[in-house]
Amino acid sequence: MMKKNKQRGFICKCIKVLSIGWLCLFLVVKRSVPAIASENKGDPLGFSVETVKPSSQIDQNKTFFYIKTEPNQVQKLKVKVTGTSEEVVKVKVYLANGITSEKATINYLASQKKDETLKDSIEEIATVNQPEIEVAQGETKEVIITVKPSAENYTGIKLGSIYFQRETEKNSKVTVDSSFSYRIGLVASEENSSYSDGKSLKLLDVQPELLRAQKTIGITLQNPESKVIPDFSMKVEIVNKINGNVVKKQSMSDGSIAPNSHFTYSVDWGLDPIPSGTYIAKINAKSNDQIWNLEKEFTITEEKAKIMNDETAFKLSLPDWVYVLTIVLSLATLIVSIYLIYRGGQWQKQLVAKRKSNRRPKNVERK
Repeated sequence: MMKKNKQRGFICKCIKVLSIGWLCLFLVVKRSVPAIASENKGDPLGFSVETVKPSSQIDQNKTFFYIKTEPNQVQKLKVKVTGTSEEVVKVKVYLANGITSEKATINYLASQKKDETLKDSIEEIATVNQPEIEVAQGETKEVIITVKPSAENYTGIKLGSIYFQRETEKNSKVTVDSSFSYRIGLVASEENSSYSDGKSLKLLDVQPELLRAQKTIGITLQNPESKVIPDFSMKVEIVNKINGNVVKKQSMSDGSIAPNSHFTYSVDWGLDPIPSGTYIAKINAKSNDQIWNLEKEFTITEEKAKIMNDETAFKLSLPDWVYVLTIVLSLATLIVSIYLIYRGGQWQKQLVAKRKSNRRPKNVERK
């Protein structure tokens, strides 16, 4: 009995040592992978903004500007900017068009290359009277945005945003801190109909590409209509044309596509080498009651495959001793596992033999 207890105690110690070893290895590997930290700096803006709803506001319940326009008719929108900081705050004001990000979400970026279907964008029909203002604590100033549509009628909407960003002085230079800003939406329309029921989706192109030094298949989709495509989701399959096998698949949901915009959605190829060949990208997309089934053939040349495989930067670099420790722990775990299986079998046999011994009738001598 004492021998068994010693054996079991030894095994428990081995398991504890291995557990500690694997835990240490995990912590080392985790610390080797850089993490992006977020810092809560409170409210560094030092000012607030308030829209003054115009008479042309289509929906008074909207907190952003949703205005009705007429061809060649000028109207002025007002935003009140109030200082809340003890020091004078410099604010930069500018306009940005609505675009679609690579993750199929609506973003607002100024001076970006426009989609070919976007005519007379917000940046083109609207101007800010004061691109830069200063406000002291308790002081309020009005920023005027002048909207002048073209003489031609348009359907759907023009989508954009008005940015209010604080400027900060660093090393005697004035810079714009883009991390902290207020953004007010600006939607212009000649109609009162819904602006979020887009029904058109086109597959423009499919190309293998390195995105942030990782192998991807870029799928470029376009919304040629002047309306938002809401609640957008899709499933993508990359199929080998020769054998019909699905080599990669990926899906996304809860997206939105800006009007008159295009974006490139990236299918991650992963760490596997990307082989040359001919493939077919198959897309099944949905938005409310709209369904699109799109596909396009593309080719990955041997030269392109070699470049992508050689230039992939995602490589996990760890010290040599980590690999040695991994091998040692793996072997030790394997040995202990085999020993536990063997000893478990021996203990089971001993238990069965003991039970059989207890069942045997004992001869009782009678006097």
